[in-house]
Amino acid sequence: MRKPNAIDYLAIYAARGCATKFQMELLARTVLDCSRKAALAYVRRGFLRNADVDDVCQETWARIFARLQTFDAQKAAFETWIGVVARSVVGDFRRQYGKDAVLVPLEGDVDGD
Repeated sequence: MRKPNAIDYLAIYAARGCATKFQMELLARTVLDCSRKAALAYVRRGFLRNADVDDVCQETWARIFARLQTFDAQKAAFETWIGVVARSVVGDFRRQYGKDAVLVPLEGDVDGD
C-alpha cells in the first residue's frame, strides 16, 4: 500500500467536497499541467498531433473531474492517474478520428532518436 502525497490528499478532499477554493485551484492547475505533459509525450511518440494537444487536455480535464470520486490514492499517485486518463483520451481520440490523426515524428524529434 502506497502512502498518499499532498496532491493525492487534495484530490481526495475535492472528491469529498471538502476542498477550499485555493485547494481546488491548485488541483485544477495540477490536472492541467499533468494532462499537458501526458499529451505532449504522446505527440513525441507520434501518437498525437501537436494541434490536438489542447483538445486532449480539455477532455482529460473533463474526465478527471467527472470521475474524481473514483481516484484511489492507495493504488496510484494522482499524477499517475491523470496520465492513465490522458492515455484513454488519446486512444478514444485516435479511434474517433482514425489513424489520420497521427503524424510521424521528424528525424531527431523523438527523445534523442
